[in-house]
Amino acid sequence: MKTRFLRASEVEKLDEFRMNGWGVLPFFESLTLELSEILRLVLRQNYMDTSLTKPRSEELAIGIFDKENLCGILRAKVEKDKLIVKSVVLLQTSNVSWEMLFTTLEKIARTMEVDFLCLQLEKELSPDQAEQLTKFGFEKNNRGFQKSICSVNAYVFGGGGARGSYAIGVWKFFEEHGFDAEIVTGTSIGAASAGLFDSGGLERATELWEEIGTENILDFDQGEDIQESMTSMLKSVAKMGVTSVKETGISVAPIYETIKKYYDFDKMAKSDRKIFIVTVEFPSMEEVVVNLKEKPRKEWVDWLIASGSFFPIMEAKEIQGKYYIDGGYRNNLPIDIAENLGANRIVAIDVQGPGIDKTKLIAPKEVTAIEMFRSAWTLGAILHFDSLRSSDNIQLGYLEAYRRYSLAFGYWYTLVEENLEEKLQSLWQEFVATSPLEIEENSLFAKVEKVYKSEVFRENLPLALLELLGKNANLSPLRMYSLEEFVLELNQNESTLPVVKSMFEWTNEYYQQFFLLSDNKRAEKLKEIYNINSANERKKRILRVGMIFPLDTILILWEEFLHDRIYI
Repeated sequence: MKTRFLRASEVEKLDEFRMNGWGVLPFFESLTLELSEILRLVLRQNYMDTSLTKPRSEELAIGIFDKENLCGILRAKVEKDKLIVKSVVLLQTSNVSWEMLFTTLEKIARTMEVDFLCLQLEKELSPDQAEQLTKFGFEKNNRGFQKSICSVNAYVFGGGGARGSYAIGVWKFFEEHGFDAEIVTGTSIGAASAGLFDSGGLERATELWEEIGTENILDFDQGEDIQESMTSMLKSVAKMGVTSVKETGISVAPIYETIKKYYDFDKMAKSDRKIFIVTVEFPSMEEVVVNLKEKPRKEWVDWLIASGSFFPIMEAKEIQGKYYIDGGYRNNLPIDIAENLGANRIVAIDVQGPGIDKTKLIAPKEVTAIEMFRSAWTLGAILHFDSLRSSDNIQLGYLEAYRRYSLAFGYWYTLVEENLEEKLQSLWQEFVATSPLEIEENSLFAKVEKVYKSEVFRENLPLALLELLGKNANLSPLRMYSLEEFVLELNQNESTLPVVKSMFEWTNEYYQQFFLLSDNKRAEKLKEIYNINSANERKKRILRVGMIFPLDTILILWEEFLHDRIYI
């Protein structure tokens, strides 16, 4: 079951509840009146971001979805440390059992970080209803029934080599906001992060990533500066391949000194935190889950290295006569291990390294509240470690967590401005009303979603288009913007791509610069519309081009409109 705030653009979905809805518990006297109250809330929820992690102080309408189908609605409000549920309406055609309902309510409470789940009832329960509530841990109070929410927190750090610096930024945000974890699991570079979490802390983790290069990880001279061009990157990759073949895997000897410098194993030994990491036995290729603190302390470094031994590029790690390689071959994001240890509130950080994501094979438990962080931005090459790129990735991780949990908006960028939702909606409505193009929003959603790479709907369409303008202009995602600052930066034309690029990033840059049909080249050509002095000729050109490239034309006109409204 999935849950999120209902959007104002979804009010038509309430029609089915008027015909087939029912109150699963005696929250209200009249279904008609209750649905009217929910309608009022939904119409007010003009949210660009409908995640339950976004703090909201007002009363809320939250949708319960079975896959993509809305099957239930609850009206609730957060008051201090309580989530007070004022009504639950389900479709009679839904297959929501008591267990599914209470599990979903508990998961919502855990996601919204409250200590108590309260059911505010209008009438006495039937014996069967009272029995069900007691069965699921509710106790009667003066306003209805209440259940204490016990959360066991965990971090799950995924594998991905040099991209793992992104996880440090997410960790930084959560540490600033008081989130700690009793359980930490990790694979490959995620195992290294798990060890750092318990032995070094955030300060040492940041120091490590902002100081190390590939030479601190692998016994390998990458040769000329890989920052210069795609050619130098290709030469480095080829040299790495040749070295790994000649030596049956590149030695990881330098990492011992790196770990000795940044890890405090005395601190880890005194901690009660559970640290579990994943490696794979070779050649059987069986997953091995390692309870690090149950291993002899002299082996801790060996197991951390084993989890990240990306064979055959890197040498396999021998421990007590057996060989071990990168855990990503079997479980690159070990959410299942955290759940098996009792975690029910998980911050999972997937840096999208190669390997198997077991969550696609084994679904997490319904009761577990999982906040998944997976950057929309490419995070660089996996085996090329660079302090500047690491610093950028740390900032990306921090800002993406900030957007998720604070009143900042954006999928690609971080926009911080009071009443931004209302301002963008007002500007968009004026734009649609005055545009020379006839803009049909319903036909735009799929087109925009394809390039935006995230869900697009009526409320966030203006923001999605704004962010696409930012991407086309190569705006930096490493800072916070007001709306005015963002629009101003669109005309600066300064490339802010990372200094150290992966092969994918080099290829994309060359494509955008030199291929005639690239997005950037097409945008440059369309902007010639700006230079047409005749209003009639300009309108004709816009209409003609708009028929061939509707989205590109709308983006050009949206940018021009925003610049005129904000600066003139």
